[in-house]
Amino acid sequence: LFLGADALAHAARASWRLARPLPARLALAAIGTAPGLYLWVAAGVVLFNTQLAIAPVKLAHQRPATDPGERAVTLHTDDAYALGATYTPGEDGAPGIVLTHGVADGRTRFLPWARRLREDGYHVLRYDLRGHGTSEGAVVTYGQRERSDLRAAIGWLREAPGVDGSRIGLAAASMGGAVTLAALPELAADPRSGVRCAVLLAPASFFPQLVAQRVAFLGPLAPFVLNGSAVVARAMGQTPMTAWDPVARPPGLPVLVLHGTADRTIPPALSERLAARDAEVELLLLPGVGHDEIPAVAAAQRWDRVRGFLTDHLGGAPPLSSPR
Repeated sequence: LFLGADALAHAARASWRLARPLPARLALAAIGTAPGLYLWVAAGVVLFNTQLAIAPVKLAHQRPATDPGERAVTLHTDDAYALGATYTPGEDGAPGIVLTHGVADGRTRFLPWARRLREDGYHVLRYDLRGHGTSEGAVVTYGQRERSDLRAAIGWLREAPGVDGSRIGLAAASMGGAVTLAALPELAADPRSGVRCAVLLAPASFFPQLVAQRVAFLGPLAPFVLNGSAVVARAMGQTPMTAWDPVARPPGLPVLVLHGTADRTIPPALSERLAARDAEVELLLLPGVGHDEIPAVAAAQRWDRVRGFLTDHLGGAPPLSSPR
């Protein structure tokens, strides 16, 4: 922790210098000595792996918001993690929808979606990924291990009373989109999964390209940061993000992607690339919408498109006849 704090302090000062339009040789001169380079690399490793490996702050998501009729449940993964979740019952015999949030977030993010889906008659399960909210875990792997969380959620909802387990849909945002994209090929190949489609909001994809863009501001030091981060990731038993990609294989199921054109966290160009590559992927760009707003905007302004997609691939559900 001390090394990380010291490295970050040095990096903050050096970042200001490197932000100016200097040639690469002057940037290197500003770093100067080998100890300075070491601090830069250490700072880069700390910064990069904070997102890759260290659990986000969980305090804000310890008390997820709920509506009347919902109930808290606990999911159990195949690698022995307990996950906090909220179940919203729908109409008997209706399909089920699993909602997966993004990094440093929680299941409350999808409360507006749970409400809309409940009104449409669907059964809904939203849960906290490992390392988030009320779930166990202290490491975030951007889909490598979180696929087990999604499988646990699907399995629980498929067996819930009143749910048509042969008609399961998925919806996810940001890192949750990466988790879903990574899991879809296996789910598509397993008829017992019941999963028929997915709606993704600004999903993280094409990790090598995304990571390269995120560290490009470091200029000639970017390779050092990437290599150092890869060493740390492997030491933690993970595949580096530069060597693993949730979209390495086509999804194998229909996917609707909604992405804001003003997204500065995950460039919409990545979703455009995904839609151009895979025939199963349909892309809807939302003009002027940023990364964090997209779940709320989609629920408020583009629900007709989401509802139509789910109806096309899940057969729809009768509107909820009475509160539960």
